[in-house]
Amino acid sequence: MSRKPEQLVWDSLRLKSSGKILFQRHEDRFSAGIPDLSGVFRRVQFWCELKHADGSKRLLLRQRQLNWMLERSTRGVDTILLARRGPHEWAGCLVDSSTYPELIHGVDFNRLAVLGRLEVNPVELIERLLHDNSCSSCAYE
Repeated sequence: MSRKPEQLVWDSLRLKSSGKILFQRHEDRFSAGIPDLSGVFRRVQFWCELKHADGSKRLLLRQRQLNWMLERSTRGVDTILLARRGPHEWAGCLVDSSTYPELIHGVDFNRLAVLGRLEVNPVELIERLLHDNSCSSCAYE
């Protein structure tokens, strides 16, 4: 049985993290909206939804996923949408009140990079997103 595209994204992220970020994969089929991963990086806990960018298709989140992530974000928990296109391109953004309106209808990979960042290394991408977020900046001082 072949692996799904998002499982391959997880495999790649896990290999590239080399233990720098502690990840927990979540495959909860009963609770709607929970992202694919939770993680801890430098004492900052975050949640992350993984997507595989396939050509020009929009990256879509279900409404319950967006609501779940936005609710945590408004309470100071970092939530990230992270996508991989090809073997070496990663884009991601924080899901918060500023990105939520654009994410409702889906975004393409290039727009996701504009909303957040574009990197070759997903671990560096996550680190920069968390560092840039004002909710988490105190953990880096």
